[in-house]
Amino acid sequence: MVSYNVPKNDTNASRFGTISVANQAGTTVAQFQIGQDAPLPNFDGEYKGTFMGFLTCPTPDGGVVTAPVNGTIDWIIADGEITNGGSGGIDSFGHVNISYPTPIGDLTFTGDAATGLGLWTLPLPPCPGGSGSGTWNATKQ
Repeated sequence: MVSYNVPKNDTNASRFGTISVANQAGTTVAQFQIGQDAPLPNFDGEYKGTFMGFLTCPTPDGGVVTAPVNGTIDWIIADGEITNGGSGGIDSFGHVNISYPTPIGDLTFTGDAATGLGLWTLPLPPCPGGSGSGTWNATKQ
């Protein structure tokens, strides 16, 4: 039988607890101290950066039209949610998932706030088989 006692991390503070292992008679045969020795990082704040990549569209003759894309990132995150347009945010583990609606579909950013790196995608429904994609980088100010 395995039991554990670790406080829920509601405050994002350091926490410690124990894991106990007992035999069938209920006698503890092993006990381990466990802990989170530091709080999870806080990803709230302002992020600035750039994104770059390409829009691609296949042509009827088998070719591909490609156009470069370059833009800037200016995200303000509060309580894990983006507050200056778009939807989504950054979760407590630093996973980025932010989307902006456009007339042709959502421009979506995914990635890692801790490294400041990720990918973006954009559908291109006016162009069958086409899409937009690339990379982004941003730093917390």
